[in-house]
Amino acid sequence: MLKKVLIILLAIVLLVSPLVIRWFYFYAGWYQPGEVVHPDLSEIEEPLPEPQPFTDQHAAAVVGSVLVDLAHDNHIQMAELNVLQARLAARGLRLEPVTEPDDLAGKLRYAQALAIISPGQDWTADEIRLVQEFVAKGGRLLLVTDPTRYGVLYDEWDQYVGLDYDASHINDLATRFGVVFQADYLYNTVDNEGNFRNIKLTDLADHPLTQGLQQLVFNATHSIVSAEPALITAGGATRSSTSEQVEGLVVGVLAADGAVLALGDLTFMTEPTNAVYDNDRFIANIADFLSSAPRRYKLSDFPFFFADQADLVYLGGPLLDGALLEGGSSLQALFAEQGKTLTVRAAEDDSRDTLFFGLYEQADEVEPYLAAAQVTVVLTSTQTLAEEGTTPKPTPPPAVSPSSASGQPPASSLPITPTAKVTATPIPPTGPESPPSDKDRITIGTLGEMALPGTSLLLLQTEGEREVMVVLAHTEKGLDNALERLMKGDLANCLLDQVETPVASLLALCPTGETIEEEEPSSRQEPAPAQPTPTPAPAVPSPAQVPETPTQPEGGILILSLDTGNGRYDSMTSVDDYAAILEGQYEITIWSTEQDGPVELQDLLGYDLVIWTLGDYEDAMSQEHTDLLLSLMSEGTPAIVSGAYASDATTEAVQRDVQVKDASHPLAAGFTADQVIEFVAPPSGQEYEVGVLEFGEGEGSIVFVRGPKSEANGTPSIVALGDEVGEFQLVFIGFPLYLLPEAPKSQLVLNAVSWLLGP
Repeated sequence: MLKKVLIILLAIVLLVSPLVIRWFYFYAGWYQPGEVVHPDLSEIEEPLPEPQPFTDQHAAAVVGSVLVDLAHDNHIQMAELNVLQARLAARGLRLEPVTEPDDLAGKLRYAQALAIISPGQDWTADEIRLVQEFVAKGGRLLLVTDPTRYGVLYDEWDQYVGLDYDASHINDLATRFGVVFQADYLYNTVDNEGNFRNIKLTDLADHPLTQGLQQLVFNATHSIVSAEPALITAGGATRSSTSEQVEGLVVGVLAADGAVLALGDLTFMTEPTNAVYDNDRFIANIADFLSSAPRRYKLSDFPFFFADQADLVYLGGPLLDGALLEGGSSLQALFAEQGKTLTVRAAEDDSRDTLFFGLYEQADEVEPYLAAAQVTVVLTSTQTLAEEGTTPKPTPPPAVSPSSASGQPPASSLPITPTAKVTATPIPPTGPESPPSDKDRITIGTLGEMALPGTSLLLLQTEGEREVMVVLAHTEKGLDNALERLMKGDLANCLLDQVETPVASLLALCPTGETIEEEEPSSRQEPAPAQPTPTPAPAVPSPAQVPETPTQPEGGILILSLDTGNGRYDSMTSVDDYAAILEGQYEITIWSTEQDGPVELQDLLGYDLVIWTLGDYEDAMSQEHTDLLLSLMSEGTPAIVSGAYASDATTEAVQRDVQVKDASHPLAAGFTADQVIEFVAPPSGQEYEVGVLEFGEGEGSIVFVRGPKSEANGTPSIVALGDEVGEFQLVFIGFPLYLLPEAPKSQLVLNAVSWLLGP
């Protein structure tokens, strides 16, 4: 037993001995910690930039709103914009968030500017179009991104896959103005402000936005690529995290002729970094930029173009009845919703903004305003002329300014020489059975001559700081319709025109939905003498009148947007333009090859008209589409084809305008012989090189040609094709329709549809 115990002890000793030997060999005793010397933090001096004293100076305040986009999952809180908000408040502006995409259109009607900061969702095509229209009307746009603002991407299994930078969500919009934000950040490890991402900026362009600035600090910024003028450029040892570029790293850009400001950093305008160097002064300059927008308004922006105090004047001094009281009350309520006051007055005060409301028969009371806008209203009394058998000679109106309509001294000395007359003097009938509707007519500038029944006229005129609006209709029902259009800002199906001289005027002639049989005598007309009322004969269209829109076809109209791929300039078709003009009058169907896929013949059959629109897409009209078009037309379906590269032209040339060549063709109704129509500026600001059409004599009716300001001027631009029996009809428009101004664009489309679908 003892022997066994000794063996066990020996085994334990042999097992433990190596451990004991290693312990004493490698460790010479127990650890004794030494004294640790702690630094005196109070003696450490970190070089921090001292806040720069700043006193805001600004011009007279204006009243308005700057919208802030919060409807696209933006990486920002309104509280972070408190510094900018204070600067804007000092200038009379307020920051107003837009939290729902559906609210954007309504709010842009009155806003001075729009700020889009670090979006986390893409902008849709319709939203982008609204912003483009807003900028085109003089609104200011601020685009801001920041590399420290981003989302996190996960796959379907909730596994992290990367960062979602705001640049990717703003570029669809920014590129429409020639600006592209890069998904990078800039840094400088040599000369920075306490951190390699805090870059110093001294390369500043000479512009009011940089007035008084010597040096800025952006705490984290994307770089920007653009052909537009650079406002702020990072130089020296500043580098990009994703590029080898060492010079010309732009972080601030002015685009759209100075209407769009793009910045790659947001942090510089938030506290406390706003107080570094000249950052505060730059924020004040941005506030000046946003508050000085030369905002222009359209008729659809009613009532935002009026001052806070405006007058409503009923023409003819009517006895106010229930209908008039209700309409006036609705207008006053609409003004009150926008913080404005509308006061009913018996006569015009030419020192205040004024809204005139009345019937065509009272047009003589606003004669100077109509004459300055090149408007002629002619009313016919066939009864009186038949009884008297005489033809009074109309007297042209005097050459006066619109502000003298009340008999008071004019607000300005601007002379106005009327180019058209406004008269209620009877004119002779052309036959014993000609109905009054044949003679009651209106002529509006280049829109041509049209019948009065079933229409309303909206006129907005700007003279100095004063806004005057005239609303006329043929009946009280027409006035109610016009009032409803104004309340909704709805000018769908209206013909629009614009006159710049002698007074800036916007006009719209809108259908009111009446028929001659529905018209009732107005309660504002003076009682006619008791006598038999002749039975009117069926109305006969005047030759000079714009063609009536045909009745709605059973099959409707298909608008085919060939938008697959990329456009050369703006990646736009004219699908929205066609739809806006034709909706409400026809059953419209839209097909996008990008969204809905390729189209086949069976998809097109059954429609009364197919519109092929390509815009600036170069390869959209493939051979397959051409064969499909020919097959469709062989089935008897007419078509409209429009686009910069819709033909197989072998040469291209810059096109800036079109000119009427054949004024007798139905496509030119409402236009005058040799009339020149200049293109509007496209969103990109680039001139369009368009395929030169090669139609020879006998290959169709050349209705419009390239205008005098275009290259290859005089060559075909709009051609009407058709066979002798009318089974083959095509209107070919050799440029994007969206390059035309609104009024000629609407006129041309309605003319083309009327010709193609007419008897």
